[in-house]
Amino acid sequence: MRRITFALGFVITAGLASFYLTRMYSPPDPWKPFANRTREFLDAAIARDSAGVARLAASPAITRWALDAAGRIPSPLAGFRGFRKVGGSQSGEATLLIVEMKGGACDREIVAVELVGSQSEARVRSISAPCLPSP
Repeated sequence: MRRITFALGFVITAGLASFYLTRMYSPPDPWKPFANRTREFLDAAIARDSAGVARLAASPAITRWALDAAGRIPSPLAGFRGFRKVGGSQSGEATLLIVEMKGGACDREIVAVELVGSQSEARVRSISAPCLPSP
């Protein structure tokens, strides 16, 4: 019985150690800050927070588009509450974030979000997908 308890304790300890070491030495996700800014922008639009949308938008045109889209019934932005980052690319100050939607009018659609600025100050320039109205 003692051997089983010792073996079980060893397996659990080794498993936890390998999990934490793997997480500690994994490179950070370069798209996470941009996804967070996109979520903030869309949450503000869905809440009809014009000041929040304007703060996170790169232009008045995308601000108007987001608030107009959020005001439609049903809102095409409702599905943006759940999205999965697929990847992205960066060129100078511009970042293209590719996400897959989870739910809403754009369920399982691939959406391109263009942001400008650094990770902490990124602002949404455009959002495009076949399921969304044109900006």
